Amino acid sequence: APESEGFSIFVMSWQSYVTDLLASGHVCQAGVYGLDGGLWACSPGFNVRSEEVKKFVAAFDDQRFIQQQGIFLEDEYYMYLSASPSGSALYGRRGQLGCCIARAGKAVIIGLYDVGRGHSPGNCNVAVEKMADYLTSADY
Repeated sequence: APESEGFSIFVMSWQSYVTDLLASGHVCQAGVYGLDGGLWACSPGFNVRSEEVKKFVAAFDDQRFIQQQGIFLEDEYYMYLSASPSGSALYGRRGQLGCCIARAGKAVIIGLYDVGRGHSPGNCNVAVEKMADYLTSADY
């Protein structure tokens, strides 16, 4: 790895995390975003807006807004179902589609599932939340 002033610089491919979520077979779309709403990586055609991500970041601390307004992903409404007991994951549903939005230390991971394609909501949640736990343990 290149070094600058004695510090190693570690270059991470955020796209590989998206690829891993898709390869799990439990997620049909995925993205990794900064807490500021900035896109780090996403699957092709997954167009979550920065403003949407910022609302999720706020909702991890206080779910009242999304309990009333619902979850909006790619300008599509998802009914808010619940949050994890720790508040670090949010769950939504829109017809056959659903979402798990999880917070890591410095990132937001979003995974979509499609029941029509045989995806299980629980398996999607586990995959996304494990990714968030891993990134948190790696100081991300």
